Amino acid sequence: MLTMCTEGSYFCILKYFVQMEMRGGFGFESFRNLENITFKKMTVTNTGGNPNGITRGNGCGIQMSNASVELVDVALKGCRGFALSVTTSTLETTVVATRCEFANSHCGARIEGSLTSAKFNNCVFHDNEVDGIQGFTRSTIHLHGEATAIHSNGEDGIYAARSGKVLIHLPSHHNTSYNNGGKDRNT
Repeated sequence: MLTMCTEGSYFCILKYFVQMEMRGGFGFESFRNLENITFKKMTVTNTGGNPNGITRGNGCGIQMSNASVELVDVALKGCRGFALSVTTSTLETTVVATRCEFANSHCGARIEGSLTSAKFNNCVFHDNEVDGIQGFTRSTIHLHGEATAIHSNGEDGIYAARSGKVLIHLPSHHNTSYNNGGKDRNT
């Protein structure tokens, strides 16, 4: 089932998906906080756009700002741009992903902005052209769950810059990031 609605010129989309494959991406950008956006049990692929741009239509699987999004059992893979891009926001922006895969894209997940946070529970980031996870500009990323793995990415597994934080809530013996082309953890 897909629920879509429009409010004036604002676009509020997606209550629920079941076993679906989506070719093309989703964008959530607004000047007010969009809430209750949930993706479940689906695959998103977007092969269009410019992989190095951070503008609408850049080949991202999901691009968002000023929104709260939940992902459950979602595979974002084969995207020309970022599988998930959470850009600098003017309002609190959150993403919570559980048992998701971010793979075979330019970058697995890029999170940026001081009002932006991401929580990944038992997610896998692998075989991306550049990095598995990027945290920029005072963003906060939390990694949870024994099934979490960041591996086989072209450059770094985890890349944090400009005061971006990646907090790993796993035992010290857990092999969270491994076999990446550059560094497993780079700041």
